[in-house]
Amino acid sequence: MIVKHTYTRDRGAAREAVRYYQLRPRGRDEEPRSIFTRDGTISRAQAHRMLREHQNGNFLIHRVTLSPSDRERPQDLRDMTRYVLAELEKEKGHRLHWFAVEHRNTDHHHVHVIIAGAGEREGNGATRSVKLIKEDYVSMREGGREYCRMMNRVDERWEHPDRDSECADERYAPPISAPVAEDEDEELKRQRRKQPVRTERVGHDR
Repeated sequence: MIVKHTYTRDRGAAREAVRYYQLRPRGRDEEPRSIFTRDGTISRAQAHRMLREHQNGNFLIHRVTLSPSDRERPQDLRDMTRYVLAELEKEKGHRLHWFAVEHRNTDHHHVHVIIAGAGEREGNGATRSVKLIKEDYVSMREGGREYCRMMNRVDERWEHPDRDSECADERYAPPISAPVAEDEDEELKRQRRKQPVRTERVGHDR
């Protein structure tokens, strides 16, 4: 499982990300994309409202990409995403407000998740800012693997020690141009380079 993370405090970049994730040109035979949550699907307007309503001070969103490896082939990416985020909530001890879009336009199917900047603390319901740290990346990665094991979707015979052991931690990078997903087209890249934001990249196992 590969986990990638960026964040932004730019509202315009957040709106653009939601639109891009849903409307990026689809792959052959790929169904029209919908925005899904823990409970079902929502519209882009509802997604924007979720981000506005769940903040703690300055605007913040987290963008997470979950990409199963060649040895992990979940049939239901939505179910996998819900499992991973539920496990992350348990680890962090507070409710997360998130939505996601699955992409099947490349050889490696993946999910783009957006998490609002604040959630409620378990127990007292107090609003807390959402921070993602290295341990959270590990939790999401292991959650994805565990889901695939439970669904019998892991080929244990497939061994790629180099992929499985590689881990890079580039958090707290200096300000650079807006983060660009690996599958974005050139026109969107040019547009987003005009919007400087802080970037956080995560470790992965591939």
